[in-house]
Amino acid sequence: MELHVPEEPVVIKEYIRFAKKEFDKIFRKSRSAERLAVWRLEGLPKYLWGEWKSKLKKMGITWRDFLKILRHHILDMIRWAIYDSLSWEELVRQIEESIKHFIKLGEIY
Repeated sequence: MELHVPEEPVVIKEYIRFAKKEFDKIFRKSRSAERLAVWRLEGLPKYLWGEWKSKLKKMGITWRDFLKILRHHILDMIRWAIYDSLSWEELVRQIEESIKHFIKLGEIY
């Protein structure tokens, strides 16, 4: 199974950074602000689901399964969106590896 690497969603990345700044005001620059910013409106999950939905559904992965998989990559998403310490391609490949694991075992970790 090979998922294509979609175009990097720069607008979503910028929105996550904006949301983090707003949440920092509430949570005083904690990890909670980062996590909430990444999950705000589920922008990144919705984007990836839109790109891969047909392939994932053929593999038996539901939207709910996909969200479970992505929750294991919250720190990776933070590294990509907020700190630029992980490339888009690497983030996508790490998610793809978790999807393969899910398919193989029928569950995530």
